[in-house]
Amino acid sequence: MKNVTFATINDGTTGKSLQTVLRPEQAKRLSIGCSVKLTGSYIKAQGGSKEKQEYELHVNNVHVYGYADPSSYPLQKKNHTAEFLRKKPHLRLRTESMSKLLRLRSFLISTISLFFSDRNYIQTHPPILTSSDCEGAGKIFLAKTEDGLTDFFKKPVYLTVSTQLHLEALAHSLSKVWSLSPIFRAEESQTSKHLAEFYMLEAEISFIDNLEELISVIEQMIYHSVENLRNSSIGQELVSKSYKISTKNQTNLEDRWNFLLKKHWARITYTEAINALKNSSVQFKFPPEYGNDIQAEHEKWLTEKYICKPVFIINYPKELKPFYMRLNNDSSKDEERNTVSCFDLLVPEIGELAGGSLREERIDILEQSIITSKMKISNLSWYVDLRRWGATKHGGFGLGFDRFIAYLAGIKNVKDVVAFPRWYQYCEF
Repeated sequence: MKNVTFATINDGTTGKSLQTVLRPEQAKRLSIGCSVKLTGSYIKAQGGSKEKQEYELHVNNVHVYGYADPSSYPLQKKNHTAEFLRKKPHLRLRTESMSKLLRLRSFLISTISLFFSDRNYIQTHPPILTSSDCEGAGKIFLAKTEDGLTDFFKKPVYLTVSTQLHLEALAHSLSKVWSLSPIFRAEESQTSKHLAEFYMLEAEISFIDNLEELISVIEQMIYHSVENLRNSSIGQELVSKSYKISTKNQTNLEDRWNFLLKKHWARITYTEAINALKNSSVQFKFPPEYGNDIQAEHEKWLTEKYICKPVFIINYPKELKPFYMRLNNDSSKDEERNTVSCFDLLVPEIGELAGGSLREERIDILEQSIITSKMKISNLSWYVDLRRWGATKHGGFGLGFDRFIAYLAGIKNVKDVVAFPRWYQYCEF
């Protein structure tokens, strides 16, 4: 068809592009990346359709809103590397793969909101600025005014590393609460799993005294999300041949989702995990020992070689976890060692996806834990007050939302699922 030219357009609301048919003189005004308004007849496609679409737009009029000069526009028809696109996030948003990831993010927010709403959880907006450090690890950003002053609030104030403490206060009012908020960690890391700013999905539940109840909530939430994704239009976009994932083993996305939908993931204690690691024939860079953190290489072996599915590691030694986690009673002690009622959810390829615990509601034990953690009770007096008046047993969890998106989409680097990623020594735009 020498007298016509084909052009593909997309407005970003769907993964389906529309093929248009133009006269050669009309097409001369178009370029990759330009913004246009095309009017014409929407008719059944003829045999020459390049995109094999059932219908196509035969264009009568062309209006170019914004021209993109091909000699300078960075995004061309060729495939660009993730590293190249990562440094041009304002333009990366226009790529087909990134637009699908943005629609996936929107879909997951909607389906998770429905999950919590159907179970009478209240969505809340906890603060981003805080005078409390939830983790007590020192990996925090200090808030300053433009002129460098830090006394705007008459005390040091930070960007939050977790909304958990404030969610606990909200849960004492509303029973079951959740939030999806930006979180900030000043970790000097440039790995594929870490960002300085990311989104955390957190929930807190009152009147809960069993760790399995808490684990069941996050397990059901992920099942719900994946099942709905599998049956959605964005799910079909992601499994289409035009979408290429970046994992080395090129796992089929449908197989990945079905893998997550296998009921009842494994539960093992921290001690069982350490013993399994020590009894393996693998020579780890960090030898597994009781009292040491489970490293990324250990997570990989546990999820991909030993258990071969998602696993909840429960009951860590108290000294490895933050002050607010509930000390297990004597019957749950591990070889006379103090452990806390907590879990980390490990998933193949991505490692730790979520973590949670029962919270320490006994005021005397909580105060001693704060002191042992070398923190000041005076800085957390309001948090201790929650136990002083009307305390209840409760628990909660946090899930790395960007990691969750990356895993579901088969993306190796979490930087590639965030619109404007920020990481150590990089915060452009």
